[in-house]
Amino acid sequence: MNPDTPDSQPPTSSQTPEVTRSPKNSMKRILIAITVVFVLLITAYAITASMSKNKTTTPTNTKIETAAVSITSSGFEPATIQIKPDTQVTWTNTDTADHQVAADPYPKNDSIPGFHSGVILQKGDTISFIFTKAGTYSYHDEKKPMDLKGTVVVK
Repeated sequence: MNPDTPDSQPPTSSQTPEVTRSPKNSMKRILIAITVVFVLLITAYAITASMSKNKTTTPTNTKIETAAVSITSSGFEPATIQIKPDTQVTWTNTDTADHQVAADPYPKNDSIPGFHSGVILQKGDTISFIFTKAGTYSYHDEKKPMDLKGTVVVK
Protein backbone atom coordinates (compact mmCIF):
# COMPACT_ATOMS: atom_id res chain seq x y z
CA MET A 1 0.00 0.00 0.00
CA ASN A 2 0.99 3.52 -0.62
CA PRO A 3 1.38 5.58 2.50
CA ASP A 4 0.41 8.79 0.70
CA THR A 5 -3.10 7.65 -0.16
CA PRO A 6 -5.93 7.32 2.28
CA ASP A 7 -7.04 3.91 3.29
CA SER A 8 -8.90 2.70 0.28
CA GLN A 9 -9.32 -0.73 -0.93
CA PRO A 10 -9.86 -1.80 -4.46
CA PRO A 11 -13.33 -3.23 -5.10
CA THR A 12 -13.63 -6.85 -4.45
CA SER A 13 -15.62 -9.24 -6.53
CA SER A 14 -18.56 -8.96 -4.13
CA GLN A 15 -18.93 -5.22 -4.73
CA THR A 16 -20.90 -4.05 -7.77
CA PRO A 17 -19.69 -0.99 -9.56
CA GLU A 18 -22.25 1.80 -9.49
CA VAL A 19 -23.63 2.86 -12.86
CA THR A 20 -24.26 6.52 -13.17
CA ARG A 21 -26.57 7.75 -15.91
CA SER A 22 -26.25 11.28 -17.08
CA PRO A 23 -29.40 13.42 -16.90
CA LYS A 24 -29.07 14.01 -20.68
CA ASN A 25 -29.53 10.28 -21.45
CA SER A 26 -32.63 10.05 -19.24
CA MET A 27 -34.14 13.12 -20.87
CA LYS A 28 -33.44 11.68 -24.35
CA ARG A 29 -35.25 8.47 -23.49
CA ILE A 30 -38.26 10.36 -22.15
CA LEU A 31 -38.45 12.50 -25.30
CA ILE A 32 -38.22 9.41 -27.52
CA ALA A 33 -41.01 7.71 -25.55
CA ILE A 34 -43.22 10.81 -25.78
CA THR A 35 -42.56 11.04 -29.55
CA VAL A 36 -43.46 7.38 -30.09
CA VAL A 37 -46.71 7.76 -28.13
CA PHE A 38 -47.54 10.95 -30.06
CA VAL A 39 -46.96 9.25 -33.44
CA LEU A 40 -49.12 6.28 -32.39
CA LEU A 41 -51.95 8.59 -31.34
CA ILE A 42 -51.83 10.51 -34.63
CA THR A 43 -51.82 7.26 -36.61
CA ALA A 44 -54.80 5.90 -34.67
CA TYR A 45 -56.70 9.15 -35.23
CA ALA A 46 -55.95 9.12 -38.97
CA ILE A 47 -57.12 5.52 -39.32
CA THR A 48 -60.33 6.22 -37.39
CA ALA A 49 -61.05 9.35 -39.44
CA SER A 50 -60.44 7.47 -42.68
CA MET A 51 -62.76 4.64 -41.67
CA SER A 52 -65.57 7.01 -40.75
CA LYS A 53 -65.27 8.84 -44.10
CA ASN A 54 -65.50 5.57 -46.04
CA LYS A 55 -68.65 4.37 -44.33
CA THR A 56 -71.66 4.39 -46.55
CA THR A 57 -75.05 4.46 -45.02
CA THR A 58 -78.10 3.20 -46.77
CA PRO A 59 -81.33 4.66 -45.49
CA THR A 60 -83.59 1.83 -44.41
CA ASN A 61 -86.81 3.57 -45.42
CA THR A 62 -85.71 4.61 -48.91
CA LYS A 63 -88.07 3.48 -51.62
CA ILE A 64 -86.95 3.66 -55.21
CA GLU A 65 -89.52 5.27 -57.48
CA THR A 66 -90.43 3.22 -60.50
CA ALA A 67 -91.86 3.78 -63.95
CA ALA A 68 -93.07 1.22 -66.47
CA VAL A 69 -92.88 1.09 -70.25
CA SER A 70 -94.53 -1.64 -72.33
CA ILE A 71 -92.99 -2.82 -75.57
CA THR A 72 -95.71 -3.60 -78.11
CA SER A 73 -95.73 -4.40 -81.82
CA SER A 74 -96.45 -0.73 -82.53
CA GLY A 75 -93.79 0.73 -80.19
CA PHE A 76 -93.05 1.79 -76.63
CA GLU A 77 -96.04 2.73 -74.47
CA PRO A 78 -95.77 5.42 -73.37
CA ALA A 79 -93.33 6.62 -76.03
CA THR A 80 -92.17 9.46 -73.75
CA ILE A 81 -92.10 9.36 -69.97
CA GLN A 82 -91.12 12.02 -67.48
CA ILE A 83 -89.51 10.92 -64.22
CA LYS A 84 -87.50 12.27 -61.28
CA PRO A 85 -83.81 11.45 -60.81
CA ASP A 86 -83.13 8.07 -59.16
CA THR A 87 -86.19 6.48 -60.71
CA GLN A 88 -86.04 2.94 -62.04
CA VAL A 89 -87.60 2.44 -65.47
CA THR A 90 -88.68 -1.10 -66.32
CA TRP A 91 -89.40 -2.10 -69.89
CA THR A 92 -91.65 -5.16 -70.34
CA ASN A 93 -92.05 -6.97 -73.64
CA THR A 94 -95.78 -7.51 -74.08
CA ASP A 95 -95.41 -8.41 -77.75
CA THR A 96 -95.06 -11.91 -79.17
CA ALA A 97 -91.96 -10.82 -81.13
CA ASP A 98 -88.51 -10.38 -79.54
CA HIS A 99 -87.29 -6.84 -78.75
CA GLN A 100 -84.05 -5.28 -77.50
CA VAL A 101 -83.98 -1.89 -75.76
CA ALA A 102 -80.86 0.12 -76.64
CA ALA A 103 -79.67 3.70 -76.15
CA ASP A 104 -79.51 6.01 -79.15
CA PRO A 105 -77.85 6.61 -81.54
CA TYR A 106 -78.13 3.45 -83.58
CA PRO A 107 -75.81 1.47 -83.96
CA LYS A 108 -73.42 3.09 -81.42
CA ASN A 109 -75.96 2.84 -78.55
CA ASP A 110 -73.96 4.96 -76.09
CA SER A 111 -76.04 8.05 -75.21
CA ILE A 112 -77.22 6.69 -71.83
CA PRO A 113 -74.16 6.31 -69.57
CA GLY A 114 -74.12 2.89 -67.91
CA PHE A 115 -76.97 1.47 -69.97
CA HIS A 116 -75.75 -1.41 -72.09
CA SER A 117 -78.51 -3.72 -73.16
CA GLY A 118 -77.33 -6.77 -74.98
CA VAL A 119 -80.39 -8.58 -73.71
CA ILE A 120 -83.02 -9.78 -76.14
CA LEU A 121 -86.41 -9.68 -74.47
CA GLN A 122 -88.90 -12.40 -75.26
CA LYS A 123 -92.58 -12.06 -74.40
CA GLY A 124 -92.95 -11.31 -70.67
CA ASP A 125 -89.24 -10.48 -70.14
CA THR A 126 -88.22 -7.20 -68.49
CA ILE A 127 -85.14 -5.01 -68.24
CA SER A 128 -84.66 -2.15 -65.76
CA PHE A 129 -82.39 0.86 -65.45
CA ILE A 130 -82.13 3.62 -62.82
CA PHE A 131 -81.77 7.13 -64.25
CA THR A 132 -79.77 9.20 -61.77
CA LYS A 133 -79.12 12.49 -63.58
CA ALA A 134 -81.44 15.05 -65.11
CA GLY A 135 -81.57 15.06 -68.89
CA THR A 136 -83.43 13.78 -71.93
CA TYR A 137 -82.50 10.26 -72.97
CA SER A 138 -83.62 8.66 -76.21
CA TYR A 139 -83.63 4.97 -76.97
CA HIS A 140 -84.84 2.52 -79.59
CA ASP A 141 -85.58 -1.13 -80.25
CA GLU A 142 -82.38 -2.64 -81.64
CA LYS A 143 -84.51 -5.05 -83.74
CA LYS A 144 -86.40 -2.12 -85.39
CA PRO A 145 -84.22 0.96 -84.70
CA MET A 146 -85.95 3.25 -87.20
CA ASP A 147 -89.51 2.30 -86.24
CA LEU A 148 -89.63 1.82 -82.46
CA LYS A 149 -88.30 4.79 -80.47
CA GLY A 150 -88.79 6.16 -76.99
CA THR A 151 -87.68 8.99 -74.70
CA VAL A 152 -87.08 9.32 -70.96
CA VAL A 153 -87.11 12.87 -69.58
CA VAL A 154 -85.50 13.12 -66.14
CA LYS A 155 -86.36 16.34 -64.21
